[in-house]
Amino acid sequence: MTPVKPSQRLGQADKELAMWGVIKSVLAAFFGVQKEQRRREDFEEGKPLAFIVVGMAMGLLFVVGVAALAIAVAR
Repeated sequence: MTPVKPSQRLGQADKELAMWGVIKSVLAAFFGVQKEQRRREDFEEGKPLAFIVVGMAMGLLFVVGVAALAIAVAR
């Protein structure tokens, strides 16, 4: 019998929690407070595409937010 990884047993509610886990992990990495154990888990069990997409979206939101703040302050 082949052991089943936790990531292979995810239902719909678990997938939503997994996405929140990706978001929290990317946010922690953005601020530089990611725990080594969590980082290791992300690389071993996480799907790279999810981290790339969330990271790109958060990076874009950050740039747009800083630009909006700069425009608001300059007025």
